[in-house]
Amino acid sequence: MTTPQLRTMQEFSGWDIAAHAYTTTNHNRAGAYTAITDSELDTELRLLREWLTAKGFKGVDHFAYPQGLLNPATEAIVQRYFASARSTAQFPFETVPVCNPLRLRAQSHSSPGTTLAAAKAKVDAAYANKSWDILTLHDIVPTPPTPAGTTLVQWDTSSFQQLVDYIAAKGIAVENVGTVLAKTQAT
Repeated sequence: MTTPQLRTMQEFSGWDIAAHAYTTTNHNRAGAYTAITDSELDTELRLLREWLTAKGFKGVDHFAYPQGLLNPATEAIVQRYFASARSTAQFPFETVPVCNPLRLRAQSHSSPGTTLAAAKAKVDAAYANKSWDILTLHDIVPTPPTPAGTTLVQWDTSSFQQLVDYIAAKGIAVENVGTVLAKTQAT
Protein backbone atom coordinates (compact mmCIF):
# COMPACT_ATOMS: atom_id res chain seq x y z
CA MET A 1 0.00 0.00 0.00
CA THR A 2 1.07 3.55 -0.52
CA THR A 3 1.48 6.08 2.28
CA PRO A 4 -1.54 8.09 1.03
CA GLN A 5 -3.67 4.92 1.11
CA LEU A 6 -2.54 4.26 4.68
CA ARG A 7 -3.37 7.87 5.63
CA THR A 8 -6.86 7.44 4.17
CA MET A 9 -7.38 4.28 6.24
CA GLN A 10 -6.29 6.14 9.37
CA GLU A 11 -8.02 9.47 8.84
CA PHE A 12 -11.31 8.40 7.27
CA SER A 13 -11.82 4.84 8.49
CA GLY A 14 -10.33 4.97 11.99
CA TRP A 15 -7.65 2.34 11.42
CA ASP A 16 -4.44 2.33 13.36
CA ILE A 17 -1.43 2.00 11.10
CA ALA A 18 0.93 -0.02 13.27
CA ALA A 19 4.31 -1.71 12.93
CA HIS A 20 4.97 -5.00 11.18
CA ALA A 21 8.33 -4.98 9.36
CA TYR A 22 10.80 -2.44 8.09
CA THR A 23 12.40 -4.62 5.42
CA THR A 24 10.79 -7.24 3.23
CA THR A 25 13.95 -9.32 3.48
CA ASN A 26 13.67 -9.77 7.24
CA HIS A 27 9.89 -10.17 7.07
CA ASN A 28 10.10 -12.98 4.52
CA ARG A 29 13.21 -14.71 5.90
CA ALA A 30 12.61 -18.22 7.26
CA GLY A 31 12.04 -17.60 10.96
CA ALA A 32 11.48 -13.88 10.35
CA TYR A 33 12.68 -11.83 13.32
CA THR A 34 13.65 -14.91 15.33
CA ALA A 35 16.34 -15.63 12.70
CA ILE A 36 18.26 -12.34 12.82
CA THR A 37 20.75 -11.05 15.36
CA ASP A 38 19.66 -8.91 18.29
CA SER A 39 21.53 -5.98 16.76
CA GLU A 40 19.79 -6.42 13.39
CA LEU A 41 16.42 -6.65 15.09
CA ASP A 42 17.06 -3.58 17.21
CA THR A 43 17.97 -1.59 14.09
CA GLU A 44 14.95 -2.92 12.18
CA LEU A 45 12.53 -1.97 14.95
CA ARG A 46 14.10 1.42 15.60
CA LEU A 47 13.87 2.34 11.91
CA LEU A 48 10.32 1.02 11.71
CA ARG A 49 9.17 3.08 14.69
CA GLU A 50 10.97 6.17 13.35
CA TRP A 51 9.23 5.76 9.97
CA LEU A 52 5.76 5.41 11.54
CA THR A 53 6.38 8.41 13.79
CA ALA A 54 7.69 10.57 10.92
CA LYS A 55 4.56 9.74 8.89
CA GLY A 56 2.26 10.63 11.80
CA PHE A 57 0.64 7.22 12.16
CA LYS A 58 -1.34 6.73 15.36
CA GLY A 59 -0.64 3.01 15.80
CA VAL A 60 3.05 3.62 16.42
CA ASP A 61 2.95 1.84 19.81
CA HIS A 62 1.65 -1.45 18.41
CA PHE A 63 3.41 -4.25 16.54
CA ALA A 64 2.59 -7.49 14.74
CA TYR A 65 5.30 -10.17 14.68
CA PRO A 66 6.20 -11.06 11.08
CA GLN A 67 4.98 -14.59 10.34
CA GLY A 68 3.56 -14.53 13.87
CA LEU A 69 6.91 -15.76 15.20
CA LEU A 70 8.50 -14.71 18.46
CA ASN A 71 10.83 -15.98 21.14
CA PRO A 72 11.97 -14.48 24.47
CA ALA A 73 14.88 -12.58 22.88
CA THR A 74 12.65 -11.12 20.16
CA GLU A 75 10.00 -10.16 22.68
CA ALA A 76 12.57 -8.38 24.88
CA ILE A 77 13.72 -6.20 21.97
CA VAL A 78 10.16 -5.54 20.77
CA GLN A 79 9.35 -4.30 24.30
CA ARG A 80 11.93 -1.51 23.90
CA TYR A 81 9.91 0.03 21.08
CA PHE A 82 6.26 -1.04 21.40
CA ALA A 83 3.57 -1.23 24.08
CA SER A 84 1.87 -4.25 22.51
CA ALA A 85 2.59 -6.97 20.00
CA ARG A 86 0.52 -9.75 18.53
CA SER A 87 1.20 -13.12 17.03
CA THR A 88 -0.83 -15.10 14.53
CA ALA A 89 -0.18 -18.51 16.03
CA GLN A 90 -3.37 -20.46 16.44
CA PHE A 91 -3.94 -19.60 20.09
CA PRO A 92 -7.28 -19.39 21.84
CA PHE A 93 -8.93 -16.00 21.66
CA GLU A 94 -7.42 -13.15 23.64
CA THR A 95 -8.77 -12.52 27.09
CA VAL A 96 -9.95 -9.16 28.36
CA PRO A 97 -8.04 -7.88 30.22
CA VAL A 98 -5.03 -9.30 28.39
CA CYS A 99 -2.48 -11.49 30.14
CA ASN A 100 0.55 -10.11 28.27
CA PRO A 101 0.30 -7.16 25.87
CA LEU A 102 3.51 -8.29 24.13
CA ARG A 103 1.93 -11.64 23.30
CA LEU A 104 -1.54 -10.71 22.15
CA ARG A 105 -3.24 -13.84 20.90
CA ALA A 106 -4.74 -13.62 17.45
CA GLN A 107 -6.25 -16.22 15.20
CA SER A 108 -5.37 -15.63 11.59
CA HIS A 109 -8.29 -15.10 9.27
CA SER A 110 -5.87 -15.44 6.36
CA SER A 111 -4.90 -19.09 6.68
CA PRO A 112 -5.53 -21.45 3.76
CA GLY A 113 -9.15 -22.52 3.73
CA THR A 114 -10.37 -19.67 5.95
CA THR A 115 -13.56 -18.94 4.12
CA LEU A 116 -16.03 -16.22 4.94
CA ALA A 117 -18.13 -18.85 6.74
CA ALA A 118 -15.11 -19.93 8.81
CA ALA A 119 -14.31 -16.31 9.70
CA LYS A 120 -17.93 -15.74 10.76
CA ALA A 121 -17.71 -18.87 12.93
CA LYS A 122 -14.59 -17.45 14.64
CA VAL A 123 -16.45 -14.19 15.27
CA ASP A 124 -19.39 -16.14 16.70
CA ALA A 125 -17.11 -18.15 19.00
CA ALA A 126 -15.40 -15.01 20.33
CA TYR A 127 -18.79 -13.35 20.83
CA ALA A 128 -20.17 -16.37 22.70
CA ASN A 129 -17.08 -16.58 24.92
CA LYS A 130 -16.96 -12.81 25.55
CA SER A 131 -13.38 -12.78 24.30
CA TRP A 132 -11.43 -10.57 21.94
CA ASP A 133 -11.03 -11.68 18.33
CA ILE A 134 -8.11 -9.74 16.92
CA LEU A 135 -8.86 -9.85 13.21
CA THR A 136 -5.78 -10.67 11.18
CA LEU A 137 -6.26 -10.15 7.47
CA HIS A 138 -3.02 -9.73 5.57
CA ASP A 139 -3.86 -8.74 1.98
CA ILE A 140 -7.25 -7.46 0.83
CA VAL A 141 -7.49 -7.59 -2.96
CA PRO A 142 -10.20 -6.48 -5.45
CA THR A 143 -10.99 -9.95 -6.79
CA PRO A 144 -11.05 -13.38 -5.13
CA PRO A 145 -7.78 -15.32 -5.25
CA THR A 146 -7.70 -18.11 -7.80
CA PRO A 147 -8.21 -20.88 -7.01
CA ALA A 148 -10.44 -19.75 -4.16
CA GLY A 149 -9.29 -20.59 -0.65
CA THR A 150 -5.74 -21.61 -1.55
CA THR A 151 -3.89 -18.32 -1.09
CA LEU A 152 -2.31 -17.91 2.33
CA VAL A 153 -2.85 -14.21 2.82
CA GLN A 154 -5.44 -12.84 0.41
CA TRP A 155 -9.05 -11.88 1.01
CA ASP A 156 -11.21 -10.23 -1.61
CA THR A 157 -12.90 -6.90 -0.83
CA SER A 158 -16.39 -8.36 -1.17
CA SER A 159 -15.74 -11.06 1.44
CA PHE A 160 -14.06 -8.53 3.72
CA GLN A 161 -17.07 -6.20 3.45
CA GLN A 162 -19.43 -9.10 4.17
CA LEU A 163 -17.42 -9.93 7.30
CA VAL A 164 -17.52 -6.27 8.42
CA ASP A 165 -21.28 -6.17 7.80
CA TYR A 166 -21.74 -9.41 9.74
CA ILE A 167 -19.86 -8.01 12.74
CA ALA A 168 -21.89 -4.78 12.57
CA ALA A 169 -25.19 -6.67 12.34
CA LYS A 170 -24.33 -8.56 15.54
CA GLY A 171 -23.69 -5.25 17.30
CA ILE A 172 -20.09 -6.12 18.12
CA ALA A 173 -17.85 -3.16 18.91
CA VAL A 174 -14.90 -2.81 16.57
CA GLU A 175 -11.99 -1.05 18.23
CA ASN A 176 -8.30 -0.77 17.59
CA VAL A 177 -5.71 -2.39 19.84
CA GLY A 178 -4.77 0.81 21.67
CA THR A 179 -8.38 1.54 22.59
CA VAL A 180 -9.00 -1.96 23.93
CA LEU A 181 -5.78 -1.98 25.93
CA ALA A 182 -6.51 1.46 27.41
CA LYS A 183 -10.01 0.41 28.45
CA THR A 184 -8.92 -2.87 30.01
CA GLN A 185 -5.90 -1.43 31.82
CA ALA A 186 -8.10 1.28 33.34
CA THR A 187 -10.41 -1.27 34.97
